[in-house]
Amino acid sequence: MAKPKAQTLQQKLGFFDDDLRKPKHDELMIWLDSNIENIVNDIFFKAYDPETEDVIKAETKKRIDKVLSIQNEVIKSNKKELESTEKSISAVDKDGFRKTIHECEKRIELIKQIDPNMDIPKRPKGTILEKNGKYQLQLVIQIINLLLGFLISKQHFKFQLFNY
Repeated sequence: MAKPKAQTLQQKLGFFDDDLRKPKHDELMIWLDSNIENIVNDIFFKAYDPETEDVIKAETKKRIDKVLSIQNEVIKSNKKELESTEKSISAVDKDGFRKTIHECEKRIELIKQIDPNMDIPKRPKGTILEKNGKYQLQLVIQIINLLLGFLISKQHFKFQLFNY
């Protein structure tokens, strides 16, 4: 039996999809289009489970400690440089060292206000303000013009996360 004749660009490029002709395919695409907001919210705006929250808190604490350590090192090295060159550098250079030290001290004060164990804010669900969908798109590597396949659907969203 002969192969069916290619009718779409997708088929001409060797991507035959027998499901395209079936009513279930259309039902699925219509369902996907009408439920995309719930799908995206379920994937991207789900509440964290307790284990994930613990990991986020531990990572936040590590990052805070690292930033504090770096800021303290900068202060220490600038103070050391300022003391060792006190008599041989200009007033402008001295002011530069003092300014850097002061900025680091301000950063440290701000960072110390962060409580890494605070409750993680609830993630609000997004509402789609604008939706632009395209179907049956080619997936191509532009540099070498290599066709990898086709995307069933590509959606572009603008979410409003907060009500002001």
